[in-house]
Amino acid sequence: MSLRRNGRGSGSGRGFGSSGSNGGRGHGAAGGGREDRGRGRSGSRHREGTEADTDAAEGRGDDEALAGAVDPATGEAPESVADGDTAQQVYAKALGLLSRREHSQRELRRKLDRKGYAADESAAAVQRLQQQSFQSDQRFAQMLVRSRVAQGQGPRRILAELRTHGIADDDARDALEQEGTDWLVLARRVHVRRYGQAVVRDPQESRRRAAFLLRRGFDAATVRAITHADDVDDSAEEFD
Repeated sequence: MSLRRNGRGSGSGRGFGSSGSNGGRGHGAAGGGREDRGRGRSGSRHREGTEADTDAAEGRGDDEALAGAVDPATGEAPESVADGDTAQQVYAKALGLLSRREHSQRELRRKLDRKGYAADESAAAVQRLQQQSFQSDQRFAQMLVRSRVAQGQGPRRILAELRTHGIADDDARDALEQEGTDWLVLARRVHVRRYGQAVVRDPQESRRRAAFLLRRGFDAATVRAITHADDVDDSAEEFD
């Protein structure tokens, strides 16, 4: 996405499943030139792609995002927000959300609805952002797939999450295919990270490990190949 804030990229690759903290800052104590050493403020955790974004965090920087954005079609910045212009305020709010990370159309509309904006104004703002290539469900799907693969999640779980965002199955499967993940290799890595390399001969333990991999979103064939468990059933969509 060609969204820029203060001359930098939009950071669209951030936000799903990552977390961080702001470093502590020392504060000078009042009077006598004394310094309060060793005190700092811990930053709040932030997860991209999820509903972990707080309203306070989302409310910051919308006007700055609007001022720093560049329309890829024209190379020009969008017009500024006019006082009392609700339609433009909705647009600025949506643009501010997108400047932090990619959003699906459904997620963006849901957040605007929670802010109390009228449905028709939210729809118009999202449509305008799509026309400017600031919002793209395909791009969102690719980012979410990349993030979830990095977290060790299987294709069934990722597809289920994409459906909650209103992503069509064909688009979701295209995003998975473009990522080019070897699911057997990924599932084996997840299994080793959880259980180590020791060979399991106890059928009950094999079934327990199979259930773990199924909850991570891997299909039955992949799970059987790794755990050698019998009666592996991936028909239920019950994920961690």
